[in-house]
Parts: sequence; structure tokens; C-alpha cells
Amino acid sequence: MSKSLDSIVVTLGTGVADERAKGPVQSYQDLQERVQLRASLYEGLQYMESELQRLQRIVRSLPALPPEREVLWANAVLALPNLAFLEIDTTGLSEDAEIVRVTLLDRTGTLIEDILIKPKHPLTPHLSEINGLRNEDLEHAPSIHEAWPRIEQYLQGRYIVSFAQDFDREKLNETALREQLPRMNFIGEDLRPHLGHFLNDNYIKLADACTHIGHPLPERPYQTGIDRAKGQLHTLQAMANAVTSCSTVTQALGSENSEDHPFETGDHPF
Repeated sequence: MSKSLDSIVVTLGTGVADERAKGPVQSYQDLQERVQLRASLYEGLQYMESELQRLQRIVRSLPALPPEREVLWANAVLALPNLAFLEIDTTGLSEDAEIVRVTLLDRTGTLIEDILIKPKHPLTPHLSEINGLRNEDLEHAPSIHEAWPRIEQYLQGRYIVSFAQDFDREKLNETALREQLPRMNFIGEDLRPHLGHFLNDNYIKLADACTHIGHPLPERPYQTGIDRAKGQLHTLQAMANAVTSCSTVTQALGSENSEDHPFETGDHPF
């Protein structure tokens, strides 16, 4: 049976109305005719059920719509005049990891500050691959004690958005404790859970999200904190415009993502 659902609904409606109008069976011949009619009605119903099931599968497979609350959140954050995007590069994940770069970008994409910090120990080739910094870039950079007041100055009075902000706060607090520096406080919010909810992937990485919306980050080792800060801005702008993908083909983002941390696997955390 290759009829449209509309025509089947009309045919079934007409058949049911005719059958109801006939009332009780009047003869054997009438019985035979009505058995055939009922069979036809049931056949039509079965076809409709199979078509509805097929359509249900198609509807369920449609890509998820972006949550409206995340779109509204992104617009509200982008409207903040004191908005800044933060990127912090470190020498690892452990408590003794050193901060080697602090980057701040405003809501227009203009660089507020990019502070390079000389670590106590040279960067390994693996670290340079991750953060895009070379030892020669940091040779004449200030120490963390010299850079700390500048970092504090540029964070104060701004609403800070960063990807995996718990990591940023943790490294600033660990550094303050270890180096006996004033604790760094700032107000802000983590972009990662909002972006994950928006793209329906709780484990989304910043690089993957940037590629998905059509603003891919440079390949490592040419990817820097400035690039990632701009990536944060681009993803927030995409959220504000309800853009989930630059492609007409939408894939499940979370299917192959890993929770492994980059300093353990060689992949970048963001």
C-alpha cells in the first residue's frame, strides 16, 4: 500500500461512517461484504501505525534544539560592559604547576592584557606543544611575584568568563598559597557547562566547539592563549545567535570525546 496518510485517513473515515450506517448484518452476503470491509479498515490502520512509528523515529533522530535559556544567558553576558575572557596557561595539573601566561580579552575581541611569566623550570617540548610557548618567549618575562599585581589589577572590576573556570581559580589559589601572594578574587562564570548544555555535550572541549561553529582554533603548537580566548568569544557569540553548527550535517558531539586530561594524554584540555 503506497497511499499518503491523508488519503488513508479520508478512506478510513468514509469506510467507518459507511459501516456504522449499515447497522446490524442483514444477510450472509452482507456479512461477507462487511468482513472484507473490516479487513480493509484494519489494513489501513496497520499501515497508519507503521507510518507513524517511522515518523516518530525520524522526529526522535532530529538534532536537539539549543536551549533557549542558554541563548538568553549568552546575550545577557555579552551585554555586560565589563566582560572579559580569561585564559591561563600552566606547566601542568599538579599543585606545584606554574602559571606561565595570563590572557584577557574584552567582549569586542580586543586584547586587554597578555602577561607572560617566567617559570622556575624550563618548559618541556610537550608543554610547548600544548601552550604554544617556547622557553625563549619567557626568557625575559617577569617572575610570578612581579606579574601578580598586574594580574590582580586587570581582573578587578571585570566579569570574567573562562572555559573550565574551576581550573583557573584553582591554579591562581595554589600559586598564591605556594608563593605567599595575596589570594586572587574575581567574579565571573564558567563557560563550559553553558556551552555543553547548549551543544548537548557535557564533555565538550573548546577546540571541538570552535570547529563546530566554524571558528576552528589553530593547530598546536601554533595555538596560544589569545586564540583560545577568542575561541571563547566566538562560541559565546554563536550561543547568543542560537547557532549550534556551521554545517548542515549535525553529529552527536559527545560520541568520541574523552574525559582524559591533556597533560596525561597529550591532548589539550580546552
